[in-house]
Amino acid sequence: MKNTIKALFICALIIICAIALTKFVPNSEAPMDITSKEESSEELLKQQTTTAIATIVTKQLLENAILNITIAQQQDGQHVELLLQSNEFVDEATLLMDTYNILHEVQDIEHIKQITVRWHRLVENKNTEVLTLTVSKKTLATLSDSSHEKLPELADVYEKHPVLQ
Repeated sequence: MKNTIKALFICALIIICAIALTKFVPNSEAPMDITSKEESSEELLKQQTTTAIATIVTKQLLENAILNITIAQQQDGQHVELLLQSNEFVDEATLLMDTYNILHEVQDIEHIKQITVRWHRLVENKNTEVLTLTVSKKTLATLSDSSHEKLPELADVYEKHPVLQ
């Protein structure tokens, strides 16, 4: 009697597993939803880029300075916006040096075609954007041949708040 119950239990378990597999494992003969696969690979690429940038920033700045990372997928590649927080005593030269060090490593992420770095700091007790620069992949490739002092000239967009004057 015990052997019969064991056999029935095992059969029931096998049937339950088979039903679960047919419900949760997609049929290879069924038509594939190409859009969702493209979206999921795009999302995966965004996650990988976000992780890579966060790792670079944390390594370079040795502090939690990331306010936000936004990635927009364009036809030519990813356009990244990196918002960073500095302390209120940092000057333009230090921000440029930190940005240069970050960008120097970001240039190795091949699917980034453009990156904008926006630095914020307290100005009169209000968190204010004090430095913004945007560089293209082409500009990123030339960073090794220049220094942080050249960033204002190399950047496609360079804006600074009067507090950095």
